[in-house]
Amino acid sequence: MSAITALVLAAVVMTAVAALHPRDLDAFAGVWRFVGALLLFAGLFGASLPMYDKRGSWPPGATIGVLVAVGLAAVAMVRARARSDRLELAGLAGLAVTGVLLALWWPRVTTGGNGVGADALTPQMWLRTGASLLVYLAAVAWIAVVGEWRSSPALTALAMAAVVLYVTVQSWAVFAPIISGATLFLVVGVIMLTTGVLAERTRRRLARDDADTTTKSTDTDGATA
Repeated sequence: MSAITALVLAAVVMTAVAALHPRDLDAFAGVWRFVGALLLFAGLFGASLPMYDKRGSWPPGATIGVLVAVGLAAVAMVRARARSDRLELAGLAGLAVTGVLLALWWPRVTTGGNGVGADALTPQMWLRTGASLLVYLAAVAWIAVVGEWRSSPALTALAMAAVVLYVTVQSWAVFAPIISGATLFLVVGVIMLTTGVLAERTRRRLARDDADTTTKSTDTDGATA
């Protein structure tokens, strides 16, 4: 809980700092934005891991972190130089709040056997796992869109790498108890390759749509002139 909360709150702080940068420091804003996205993925990735026996407790420092993140985000929403900065910060803050809620919603292992494996998972655990999956994929989609929106290949590449890593790790978690040996490596390899191909196709589609939008905007401006 401490790690997840700290990571997602730090992501909000980084993105708020990026929104507060003046126009002549856009390069630095891009760095803050990239670090914020990286921290968000790290926090949501941790929230998706089924470590139900290591929940932890709400750290006292997290309350201070929440106040700092909320305060800085509020200042950035008021003083940001563009509507796009506010929209970007709002989207990431919403994902971060969801990450904190996932950190608070941490069911313990309570059912039979040796307390491990699928037999030890309660319906609430399965529900939380599904929710964390959807939240992580929503974060990937949002960061990929922001990357194309900002014309930032680094952000787009980060989103694509994040989804490939996530699917690979989750595949190991799902198939390792069922399959062993070379078959396990083959199955996970196929899943990893398929995810990589789909991620690259998505990146190209976003880039093509962004280029089409830019071309239409240029044509409209030329016609108006």
